[in-house]
Amino acid sequence: MKHTIFIFLIVLFSGNCGRTADPGYEFLPLFPGLTGIPLASFNPIRETRELVVPNLVGAFNPGLFQYEDGFLLMPRFYGYQSTAAQNQIAVIKLDSNFLPSGKLRILNTKIDGTFSYIEDPRIFRFKNELWVAVSAISKYVRKGTQQMFISKLSISPDGVVSAAPFVHIKTLNDPENLLQKNWSPFEFNGELHFVYSIHPHRIVKVNTETGNANDVALTPGFSWKFGSPRGGSPIVPFGKDEFLSIFHSSKEYQIPSGKIIRIYVMGAYTFQNTPPFRVTRYTEKIIADDSYYDDSNHRMIIFPNGIHITHDTIFVVLGKNDDGMILSKIDPQALLQGMTLVKQHD
Repeated sequence: MKHTIFIFLIVLFSGNCGRTADPGYEFLPLFPGLTGIPLASFNPIRETRELVVPNLVGAFNPGLFQYEDGFLLMPRFYGYQSTAAQNQIAVIKLDSNFLPSGKLRILNTKIDGTFSYIEDPRIFRFKNELWVAVSAISKYVRKGTQQMFISKLSISPDGVVSAAPFVHIKTLNDPENLLQKNWSPFEFNGELHFVYSIHPHRIVKVNTETGNANDVALTPGFSWKFGSPRGGSPIVPFGKDEFLSIFHSSKEYQIPSGKIIRIYVMGAYTFQNTPPFRVTRYTEKIIADDSYYDDSNHRMIIFPNGIHITHDTIFVVLGKNDDGMILSKIDPQALLQGMTLVKQHD
């Protein structure tokens, strides 16, 4: 059946085969979604499966953190506040097999007393407490501009997760109304840090009380041919002297019909776990398996947002198609073998 569809699309696009590609876009000779994505990729993934939460439709881009004998999953979804559609954040307890084991709850995401548009919660541990970082719109800045916020989480005996008042992060070296999103958190020497950008590799240190963010390191990143690399998962320790990040990027391509499509992809990189936090290695190819760009992903979106690592497995939770969630189990050794060392410069 797939081959029949493929032949049909070849015929469908045959009238456009002589079309000159737009010089502003890279041309893809194959139609994505039929036989996988036609981009350079490698597969260190042992298994990928769908994450399904009863009574929660369309959840995507989940955060993840180990909690008690299982995990907390924190995806975004489109709920309703009054009569207007709003992004909201759900909280679900998972067992050790990543299956729902607790009640579905909604996180209170009111920022500065108003219900705010909010995206992509990243759960992380700081000073042995759970925190969440989000990108949101509030009255702190001009209408329509997303900024970064953090909040400390608390969990009651009956499993209710509450967020403390959100703290607005303010970078001291950037315009006040600059769009801010996709920062990746990590702890160093008892202080909260974020990877602000990957290329260049800019690190900021955040005061959790005032929200002030100061630059602490700026080193070269790496060139990535699939679009500008941007934050994905929180940062986790990797080996003896490195941190690991699973990131995303997106880029527009032209397909044979002449249509321009944007494709979101996943990659990985490591960096030194001490200042100046130089990038040490990265994946030159995208990370994907055969399930990532199947018929259920017509929007061509893969978005890594949560991570858990053990001695032999990297668990990554991802948004797919902006309406679904998947879990991938990655082999750390296979990942390392597919990474390129970055030449260091003094």
